[in-house]
Amino acid sequence: MTDSTGGSASGGAPNPNPNLKTGTKKSGGSSFPLIVGVLALIAGGAGFGYGYMQTFVPIEGGAAGLFGGGLKHQYFIKSRVGDRSPYNVTINLNGHNVGTVSTDKVMEVTQYVVKDRNKIRFESKRLPDGMFGATGAYIDISLNSGKGTPDGGFTDGQPLVKYERTANDKGDFDDKMDWTTVNE
Repeated sequence: MTDSTGGSASGGAPNPNPNLKTGTKKSGGSSFPLIVGVLALIAGGAGFGYGYMQTFVPIEGGAAGLFGGGLKHQYFIKSRVGDRSPYNVTINLNGHNVGTVSTDKVMEVTQYVVKDRNKIRFESKRLPDGMFGATGAYIDISLNSGKGTPDGGFTDGQPLVKYERTANDKGDFDDKMDWTTVNE
C-alpha cells in the first residue's frame, strides 16, 4: 500500500516509476544453451549427411580389385633417354596426371587404368637449345602390361603404347592416344 506522497506505507523511499515491476525473475533462465544445442545438432546432422553422401560417390578409374579397377594385369610407364632428353613429357592417363619424365624411369600406373578403353595424353615441352645432348638425344616412353618386381620395375612387359621425341622434333607437342586393355 502506498501513501499520498508515493512512498510505501511501511515508510520506504518513494518509487520513481510506479509501473516498474520489481522482484525476482521466476522463469527457468536463459534460452541461449538451448539455441546453441539445437544449432549444433543441425550442423552435426548436415555434416553427417554430407559425409554419408561422399562415401558413395563413384571413383573414376574403376572399383578396387587385386589391381586398379579389378584388372588381372599391372600397367607401367617406362621412359628411356639417350644423350639427355630434349623434352620434359607430362603423362596423363584417363584424365589423371601420372607424372613428368625426362630421365630413365619406371612408374606403375595400374590404379589409373580401366578395363577396355583408355586414353593417354603426352604433353611434351621442348627444352631450350643447349639443355640437352647432341642430335642423338631422344626420349622414348612406353606403356606396358607386365608383372611388378620388388625393385619397382616389371617383367614380362608387353608394350601397348609407344611414344618418342628426338632432338630433330621442333616445338611442343600435345598428343593423345586411345588404347585398350588386353585379356582383362
